[in-house]
Amino acid sequence: MLTGENVSNTINLNEIAEQTEGFSCSDLRETCRNAVIHQVHSHLEKKKMRPSSQQKTSSQCDQSHVEVERLQPVSQEDLLFGLSKLKASKRATSSAVPNATKP
Repeated sequence: MLTGENVSNTINLNEIAEQTEGFSCSDLRETCRNAVIHQVHSHLEKKKMRPSSQQKTSSQCDQSHVEVERLQPVSQEDLLFGLSKLKASKRATSSAVPNATKP
C-alpha cells in the first residue's frame, strides 16, 4: 500500500499490525493515505517556518546549483497519525449509525 513511497526503515510494523488487527483492506489503504498526506503537510509546514532568506524564488536560483528538495520518509509518527484519523472517522460514523461495529 506504500509501494513507491519513501518509507522509513525504523517503522515498527508489529505495533502497526497490532493496532490494525481486524481492519479491512480499505481501512489499511486509508490509514496509509492519511500517513502520506500527514507527512507532506508536515514538510510544507516546516518549509513555511524557514526564514525567508533561505527561500529563493526560481529566478534567484542558478539552474546548475538548484538543490532538489526531498520529502522525509513516511515515519511511524505519520502512520500512527493516519491510524488515529481513521479511528476518529470510524467513531464518528459508527455513532451516527446504530449497531455499527468499531475498529
